[in-house]
Amino acid sequence: MRINDLYPEVITEDINYEYKTLLNPEKPVKWAKTLVGYANGNGGIMFIGVSNNGEAFGIDLEEIDKTIDHLQKTKDCEKQGIQLFHIFDVLDISTFHAYVLKLLSKHDEIDEDYIPDDIALELRNLEKIIIRYVVCGSSTKNFNKNCADLLSEKVTTAELIEERQSEINDDIFKQKLRCISNKYATLLLFWMELKRREEDKNAAEKSFDTISGLSDRQLQIFTLIGKGLGTVEIASKLNLSIKTIDTHKENIKAKLHCASSAELRQMAIEWTSNNL
Repeated sequence: MRINDLYPEVITEDINYEYKTLLNPEKPVKWAKTLVGYANGNGGIMFIGVSNNGEAFGIDLEEIDKTIDHLQKTKDCEKQGIQLFHIFDVLDISTFHAYVLKLLSKHDEIDEDYIPDDIALELRNLEKIIIRYVVCGSSTKNFNKNCADLLSEKVTTAELIEERQSEINDDIFKQKLRCISNKYATLLLFWMELKRREEDKNAAEKSFDTISGLSDRQLQIFTLIGKGLGTVEIASKLNLSIKTIDTHKENIKAKLHCASSAELRQMAIEWTSNNL
């Protein structure tokens, strides 16, 4: 049976369709690069269990399980390397896809919420290489050779960085940032803003965790702040003095690591809206 007997619209392999007899875990670059291309483009379909000439012979159940495992691993890894893949896409650099995918395939299991330290370090180094080469105006003509050397393990990303220190060191990078193009500035600012938001989110979650450490009275006042009441209103409602309420608010700010009354109010509003 041929694949177009099952899918008449599939005439032959093209930018939308590709045939694979199976997914070889020992040579992930050959098939994973296709997935990356689909992810960065308009999508596509990879038929597994189909020969190059379109003969659909299928794969057995054991091979299906292996295939799902390989695809899931690539999917989870792409989540972890999404920043790097986005940089690849914006800067139109595909040279290092093969190395990244080979690197990720070394691990039998990668949790989507955790990336092994060795992979994280390589991704950071590779990101540093690309960003600094581009911003500093260093030549990228050796990227193909660099990738080949990385794939054959002749060199590490740390060694590549060290080799070009005279061109991409901190002083040069800072100087070049002063006259950076809009394209590169937009890319860097985009990820800086996402990082800031993530840090703010983590800080807020950490602060929310400490709310359980508030006393009953402090939690009562914190909740009323979240409902929009001011100091005078809270004092009247709880039959306490304004000074007492102010003292409680200062203690609450200290416990929740809030730098200002405005920050405390915002946190109280968010917590109250989500928990009451």
